[in-house]
Amino acid sequence: MNPYHIEGPGIPPMPKFKDRTTKWDIYIDEANFFGNVKGRYPNTYEWFDFFKLGKLVLDDLYEDLDPPHYDIQTVWMFGAMKPNEWGQWARTRDGHMRDLMREDTEGVNVFLGEYKPRNTTCPKCGHVWSDFVEKRTDSNFAVQLMMNGDTDHTDGVLVLGGDEDIIPAVYEAKNNLEKVIIGGVAQLRGVSAALQRLIRYTEISSDILDASSV
Repeated sequence: MNPYHIEGPGIPPMPKFKDRTTKWDIYIDEANFFGNVKGRYPNTYEWFDFFKLGKLVLDDLYEDLDPPHYDIQTVWMFGAMKPNEWGQWARTRDGHMRDLMREDTEGVNVFLGEYKPRNTTCPKCGHVWSDFVEKRTDSNFAVQLMMNGDTDHTDGVLVLGGDEDIIPAVYEAKNNLEKVIIGGVAQLRGVSAALQRLIRYTEISSDILDASSV
């Protein structure tokens, strides 16, 4: 039996807060998020102010709250340095991640996995080609969400990414950490249907990307 099998229709209701400022963290699956951006808007966006992007997404999620009562505390980014073969766009993203890892960058934590080479064989024709697979990103995501969620630091978590691999971490956080509310998955397209049934989902508009692009 799969303990993370999610049945039934979405959409979970938005969490309700009392009339106070709530504290939010943003968790970003860097490869999933930027792969989505590149696929939908090729050669358009290089990087984002994630504090601003997160606030605009929360405005979208909490559109009925006037005025909004939330403050973004920390950005958590999970990614890996790209293979040289991937070209300038990947190297530019790596440069921005390195900038975020500088000691004087406040409110941002970057956790790096790695890309490992692998050979893939076509089951039909037997053709073999080389590519890369990302390792440790999802486990880094899960560990940090569980370690940092159950504290007074955070009321809610906004996830930027729609990969189904994060479902176990999101499921456990939502059900076991009293002080964390998974507020929503924000992504451009291709968000796991099971993930949408588990937590609130909003699609990021091009207006939000334009306003937070750097």
